[in-house]
Amino acid sequence: MSQFCCKLFSMSDKIKILVCTESHCKKRGAEDIVCALKEQRACMGLKDDVSIKKSDCLGMCEKGPSVYVKGLKLRYKHVDPGDCKDILRSVCGKKQGELKSPNFYVPD
Repeated sequence: MSQFCCKLFSMSDKIKILVCTESHCKKRGAEDIVCALKEQRACMGLKDDVSIKKSDCLGMCEKGPSVYVKGLKLRYKHVDPGDCKDILRSVCGKKQGELKSPNFYVPD
């Protein structure tokens, strides 16, 4: 597993990142987020450790584009392509309680 990936995951586990690409998020650049995440994943050598998928609505339309990390139950709001490297580093390199991102969001 890559040097960035968290010890929370065994070798067989893959981090699953979903990006909402429904209408509100799509209008705000969700497709660019998918591309940026995939590009950063490749640059960081995480292709075998992280899957990135387009998703239906994640229920955060007013906070989009939004990203959800399955398993860790992490949500990011108002994501832009510049956030993607930090998101990947955060989910791979820190425990859930230590995440520090202005766009980190946990629903009520």
